[in-house]
Amino acid sequence: MRTWILFGLVPVFLPLGGCRIHSVEKDPLPPVEAPRRFSGGAKGLPSPDPWWKDFGDPGLEKMIQATLSDNLDLRGAWARLEQARALARKAGAPLWPAIQISGNVSRNHQTFLGGGAFGNFSFTTDQYTLSAAASYELDLWGKLRDRRSAALLEMKASRKDLEAMAMSLSAQAADAWFQLREARAQVRLLRSQIQTSRALLDLVKRRFGQGLATALDVSQQRQQVASLLSQVPPVESRVDVLRHQLNLLRGKPPNAPDLPGEEGAELPEPPPLPPTGLPADLLVRRPDVAAARLRVVAADHRLGAALAERLPSIQLTPRAGYQAPNARDLFQSWIWSLAAGFTAPFFEGGRIQAEVERTRAVKLELLQAFGKTFLQALGEVEDALARERKQREYLAALDRQLRAARSNLEEARRRYLHGLNDYLPVLTALSAVQQVQRTLVTAKRELLSYRIQLYRALGGDWTGRLAPPGPPAAKGGGKP
Repeated sequence: MRTWILFGLVPVFLPLGGCRIHSVEKDPLPPVEAPRRFSGGAKGLPSPDPWWKDFGDPGLEKMIQATLSDNLDLRGAWARLEQARALARKAGAPLWPAIQISGNVSRNHQTFLGGGAFGNFSFTTDQYTLSAAASYELDLWGKLRDRRSAALLEMKASRKDLEAMAMSLSAQAADAWFQLREARAQVRLLRSQIQTSRALLDLVKRRFGQGLATALDVSQQRQQVASLLSQVPPVESRVDVLRHQLNLLRGKPPNAPDLPGEEGAELPEPPPLPPTGLPADLLVRRPDVAAARLRVVAADHRLGAALAERLPSIQLTPRAGYQAPNARDLFQSWIWSLAAGFTAPFFEGGRIQAEVERTRAVKLELLQAFGKTFLQALGEVEDALARERKQREYLAALDRQLRAARSNLEEARRRYLHGLNDYLPVLTALSAVQQVQRTLVTAKRELLSYRIQLYRALGGDWTGRLAPPGPPAAKGGGKP
């Protein structure tokens, strides 16, 4: 019991490390000026719920949940977070005494050659030792605490990196999801246009048989049908490629058959424009911005640890144990010792000062990176708002263009049927209507993509609620 009395005194010295020589800024601001408000968007506070729920698409929700659960890149990010957590524990270990227990048994035999009347004689001695030794550095200047704080902040930054990846992956999954919906809508539209064009081809053939149309009219309409038919295979291949992308995002083989809800209806209308909040909110709502900020604070702690290297350090090495010439008396003989060592840099060729200058420059570099990340976040929000605003104007113009093209087609058909013009104006008007229809489908999907970009740019509180995934769904794989 007495063995541990000496080591119980070690924690008494822990409070002695109470002096810090460097003040760390806990909440640094980016070295750029943030605007007071965004140039568009609804007023109010952004919703804390996952943004994809606003679309009311159960298939999309299942797709994103599968991506956040089974995506292999995200699982790798969880593994990196565990590494950062272990490094943080390792960095905090020097704040506690390092204790080692050792035991030793030795036998020593000596023989003396006396000669003459004395003769030879010898004796054997045994030695049993059981001891514990500790080493502990007093954290007089906060060096060890700064190193631990830097590692803890790096761990938190790794968590934010994971959340930023989840934010990007959810946006990728949603964008690919609506691209798949668009491709399927384009296939349906092309088939409908082919059916309409074939009906017109039959009409022109009948008129040709009646002597009311020329062979050129029939040839032109047949070429128009063939042109539409040639556009179907590339769009169908795009459907397959997008299905492959979605399966890969959710950690499945490309041809996995169970893509949830892929046979959806038409593209949905975007939900109402979400509240954007204030630009300064991105400092906490955007995980990539928060990660950059945490790394600035971590670098500041490492600068404090580098500055403390220039000052003296004190090392305590207590030792206690038992020693006896036989095993039965081992715990009857108690020995102990307590030593303290003092070290201070005297001459090291400028190594310590060079490290101080390096860590100070690293902090400055990370501060600029923090500012750049914040500016990029502001730019992404403004870009998404501008794109959506102009895309809505573009859609309105396409609607007007489609109405005008349909009116032109009706007039051209009327004039053709009454023999007032040849078939070429009908063919031109028909091609214009069908092209605008296809462009309109793509434009509606692009509007959804711009909305997804806005949701991604605004960040959100939902990333903080991410939980570690379970075992991999695929058979034969190891646990992450």
